[in-house]
Amino acid sequence: YEQEDHLKNKLTPFPYYNKYSGNYKAADSGIGTKNRSRFDIDYQFLYSSKDLTGHHINIHIRPFQYFYLQAQYRELTESNLDSANSNLSLFNFNFCYDRLRFEKFNLGWKLGACYIGNNIHKAGFSLGLDAEAFIFKPISIYVSKQWSNINHVAINSFDVIGKFHRNRYNFQLGYEHLKIGSPLYDYISLGIGVKL
Repeated sequence: YEQEDHLKNKLTPFPYYNKYSGNYKAADSGIGTKNRSRFDIDYQFLYSSKDLTGHHINIHIRPFQYFYLQAQYRELTESNLDSANSNLSLFNFNFCYDRLRFEKFNLGWKLGACYIGNNIHKAGFSLGLDAEAFIFKPISIYVSKQWSNINHVAINSFDVIGKFHRNRYNFQLGYEHLKIGSPLYDYISLGIGVKL
């Protein structure tokens, strides 16, 4: 750890605030000596077909550069032949740690709990990996993989999202793959995010 200077890098107010850095900036960059906190919120509309849509809200609470808390909420809707809708609510709550904190790339793990609402009301354990690469201003690529287990049933997700950053806001286009038990779901996502 003593030789890994990237672990001392500071959290930025938002990606590309200085036209170069992503989520982290070198500790000797002059950001300031006090700890910087940040609140990130992202929303994506999920589309698979006219009968299979959803919503995904992802919140990061970053008290400083060393770790952050993540809350995710997915609401999936399936239209049935009898014109009724079936909904499924998925929640994830994670403690997250970015093990690599470079100016152009961060990679970390997350550990926490998952919960299925509606008529199921079951909770379980989850773990995963998150990474974001800041390729060139104003573009970044975010990748997330999460494994969850509720009563020996796998509930896994994989996200790839391209982000176009504009000051504190970003516009998103991506792909989301969900495995809930044995069924598999593939969505195109379109969304927006803000860093506060």
